[in-house]
Amino acid sequence: MIYFRYLFILTTLLIASCSHLNTSIMNDKTKDKSSGNEKYIISAPIVISSVNDPTKDGTSQKEFYLERSIQNYFIKFCESNITKTDLEEHVSKLTGFMKVVTVEIEYRNGNWDICDKKDLYKGRTGEYVIVHRII
Repeated sequence: MIYFRYLFILTTLLIASCSHLNTSIMNDKTKDKSSGNEKYIISAPIVISSVNDPTKDGTSQKEFYLERSIQNYFIKFCESNITKTDLEEHVSKLTGFMKVVTVEIEYRNGNWDICDKKDLYKGRTGEYVIVHRII
């Protein structure tokens, strides 16, 4: 009987310590370091997605997103200080299954696809990021 009581206490302590560990990992994952003027330095996995572009005979285009906890933020290159090629070259040099980049970004809200007047037909809106520099 005493054996079961000790086993129960040990199991309860183990579960409590694991749940605390998971909470602290999630909290660290979402912290951003401000570099001033609404700019943040973050390290985040990069997500590359292929989408069909109806303006170019159905050919696919690459879109880049930064993964932040439960939301992926679209990277809008026409407002960024880097190009898509700059980021592709940087990501190609990274090793491992998950490609994590450290970048200085700014969070914005608005139209994702509108960079000039010819893109006005597209209607994706919401939160996105611009990249000031790759670190």
